[in-house]
Amino acid sequence: MKSRLLGMLLVTLAHTQAADVTSGRASASWITASETARPGELVHSAVRIRIDPGWHIYWTQPGEGGVKTEISCKPPAGWVVEGPGYPPPKRFLTGELASFGYEGTVLFPLTIRTPAGFDKPASLVARVSWLACSEDACVPGEAELTLTLRPGNASATDQAGAIATALRKIPRPAAEGLSLAVSEDGPLLKFQLTAPAGNGTDFSTFDVFPATPDIIAPTAILRFAREGGGWSASAPKSGYAPSRIDAITLVLASRNDGESWEIPWKNR
Repeated sequence: MKSRLLGMLLVTLAHTQAADVTSGRASASWITASETARPGELVHSAVRIRIDPGWHIYWTQPGEGGVKTEISCKPPAGWVVEGPGYPPPKRFLTGELASFGYEGTVLFPLTIRTPAGFDKPASLVARVSWLACSEDACVPGEAELTLTLRPGNASATDQAGAIATALRKIPRPAAEGLSLAVSEDGPLLKFQLTAPAGNGTDFSTFDVFPATPDIIAPTAILRFAREGGGWSASAPKSGYAPSRIDAITLVLASRNDGESWEIPWKNR
């Protein structure tokens, strides 16, 4: 009887715990906020990458010498998978190369909508690739991850809280009335951020990252400061910047509460 119960427990654990795939100085798994859902419901999930100490992987805009972390999923017919979402990165300086990426454990949210005819267990496959770098070396990594969902009422897993936190960190579109203006002053780019009346956000407490590559020098640290009725900042251009800059997107990430915004600008 004991051996039978142990066997049943091991089977249960196999279904409820995400299997980590180890490669390239990191390990990846696909975790979910619920393993069950009804037809047409949303299921919040995330690809979780645990990076070895002393190593980092890269953001969508990796900076100098890095490679974007890629996550792709081709769901079965009728299924919809949105994402991944990329949280704001950290800055890294390896030698003289500046880059943007992640260390430790990072979650990339994926939102799944089940099809109308969802009536039996289904498995989805995601392919993940990354480049892990340290001060001395870089190693590519990859993983093929499978997530199985079953029909039924949603029931929170022990990963639900971490996924909800990860979702809150993903940059949102700029709030209505929040606008960015960009001008050139020789080798410098000047940024003017205007907030709607009554917006009391202190943008000096936000880290700023260029989501558009080859516009701002990767080593530049952008900080907004109060100027008149708005906020201003400046940074040197990248050596690869085009003669005419047509568009740029900045990600602003609060150092206080984890709130982050994605603010685009287009040269009209």
